[in-house]
Amino acid sequence: MALTAALKAQIAAWYKALQDQIPDFIPRAPQRQMIADVARTLAGEEGRHLAIEAPTGVGKTLSYLIPGIAIAREEQKTLVVSTANVALQDQIFSKDLPLLRKIIPDLRFTAAFGRGRYVCPRNLAAKALRQAERGS
Repeated sequence: MALTAALKAQIAAWYKALQDQIPDFIPRAPQRQMIADVARTLAGEEGRHLAIEAPTGVGKTLSYLIPGIAIAREEQKTLVVSTANVALQDQIFSKDLPLLRKIIPDLRFTAAFGRGRYVCPRNLAAKALRQAERGS
């Protein structure tokens, strides 16, 4: 897939609209570069893998969500974002995606949690039984 002028314009428009939604937002060259790198990678113009390292607060999450959503829509595919920790998952679901929904009104998203996030009733019952046996 090629990054068409229309797709680049859509990504740029969403980034500009984002600036209106965040008080004191300052566009940064590193963030714009990340957006461009992610877009080129997802579009298949630059290899299949991309590693981005940047300090907290630079805007990495929005830098991959904006082009990711745009390209997924263009390709009529679902964008799946997997995180390594619950804190980032919560940030994306409760902060970043609702913010993007303000500029992309028909944006739909959901969260899927791994089994490690839930209590296993069988293990809980077994642990309670062991504790009860020790207490007796």
